[in-house]
Amino acid sequence: MDFRLVSYNVGIILLLFAFSMIPALFWSLPFLGGVWEYEAQGVIGLVLSVLLTGGVSVGLIWFGKSDKSHTVFRKEAIAIVGISWILASIFGAMPYLLSGTIRGERVDALGRVEPIPMSVVDSLFESISGITTSGATTIADVEDPAKISRTILFWRSTTHFVGGLGIIVLLVALLDTGMAGKLLVQREMTGPKHGVQTFSRTQMIARRTVIVYLVLNAALVILLSMCGIGFYDALCFGFGTIATGGLAVYNDSFAHFRETLSPAGYIAAEWIMTFFMFLSGSSLLALFFLALGKWQRLIYSTEWRVYVLILLVSGLTIAYWQYPSCGSVEQSLREGFFHCTSIATTTGYATTNYVFWLPASQAILVGLMFTTSCAGSTAGGPKVIRHILLFKLLRLEMEKSYRPAIVRPLYYNGERISDPSVAGGIFFYFTLAFTTLLISWILVMIAEPSTLWEGKTALMESKSMDLFAAVISHFSNVGPALGSLGPMDSFGKLSEFTKFVLLSNMLLGRLDFIAVLVLFSPSFWKK
Repeated sequence: MDFRLVSYNVGIILLLFAFSMIPALFWSLPFLGGVWEYEAQGVIGLVLSVLLTGGVSVGLIWFGKSDKSHTVFRKEAIAIVGISWILASIFGAMPYLLSGTIRGERVDALGRVEPIPMSVVDSLFESISGITTSGATTIADVEDPAKISRTILFWRSTTHFVGGLGIIVLLVALLDTGMAGKLLVQREMTGPKHGVQTFSRTQMIARRTVIVYLVLNAALVILLSMCGIGFYDALCFGFGTIATGGLAVYNDSFAHFRETLSPAGYIAAEWIMTFFMFLSGSSLLALFFLALGKWQRLIYSTEWRVYVLILLVSGLTIAYWQYPSCGSVEQSLREGFFHCTSIATTTGYATTNYVFWLPASQAILVGLMFTTSCAGSTAGGPKVIRHILLFKLLRLEMEKSYRPAIVRPLYYNGERISDPSVAGGIFFYFTLAFTTLLISWILVMIAEPSTLWEGKTALMESKSMDLFAAVISHFSNVGPALGSLGPMDSFGKLSEFTKFVLLSNMLLGRLDFIAVLVLFSPSFWKK
């Protein structure tokens, strides 16, 4: 392991991360709506965070500059990705801690209301939720500037923008990283990997992906502004949508605009959000070729067609079940497709509190949490392609049970997959995923007090279902869960241990296990 080389590359990434904190400071200016009485603490917290992150990054660069020209091999690439995400999560939590952001309130023994500042775990949870584009929050009230300033809120949305593609993809797209770029992008992008790619092709993919990402962000911000949404709100919701994040600047998520926009403006904005969430769940590289008129790359993709089919079936089914409560076909279709697309793409925005929907509708949403979107999109989680390959592999194994002499190759998109590691990687991923989900659920069930569910008719049933959905939601980087942990609630009321388990799931789900777990293996660090 070349520690100096790892240090240099991690330092560069952290330096980019430090610069990403600066734009949030501009929202403290009066002509942009900032009120210094509320923004002072946020500005101080961000400035100190920029200095701390920048200082550490410069130190890491200085320590590793002598080895910066060395070759990055597989072990170094894995270490760079894993350490970068962990350090970005830690330094991304600094603005919340140093600004004294309030996550909630409690009533003391004398009946006085006391603010609850964000703890270290709360801040890490919020940071990791933003960077992994999960969209879960510990903050109960994001609309009170005395509790969380606009600058900190914008930083929270910026973590979506930075984490959507991943700071390492941005690094490869912007800088000449040589052959290191190939390995770094392979470790950064979620989804199964197969096939051989040169560095020039890898950098081309990274740059085109960044172009599509920026264009989608700009287009959505413009369209939301045309619907009557303010520029600040349009930016924050744009960052959260294209990155498939979901952290909102209002307590009731996107439903806030139902009261502030005209009926026509709100309906248009909701359909626009649904469309852009759908695009963000597709392969961004395929969208690049679609813009060039090469539509076959997208239309003939098995994964994309299955992705569309899943959204169509689930959206129409929920719309049919919700029609009696909606009162119109258009509203039922709008709500059904908005929430199915939001959950399936791991965005997590909501326009209604779906915890009051039929149990069957909620079951579909939980199923969509573990399906997620296409490889090459900004979403985390398992990806549709893994489910397709798992189904094909299981079918081949079943055939072997009654035709042991037949050897059939694995095909995907009409092409033979000759790499034997693909099948092992799929089984390895799902084995680890189900094991992680089961262990996490058991741990939070044991550790989490039942006070949150007291008064409910079926206390243990409600607690078990809510926490089960929360574990799946965080592992798949969706965010909101069910019941007391639904889209209009926060996770701040959970115990510190439960929040730590959930934030760990967010990291593991985003980085496909390997880049995190190997960091704790002593043999990984040996030469």
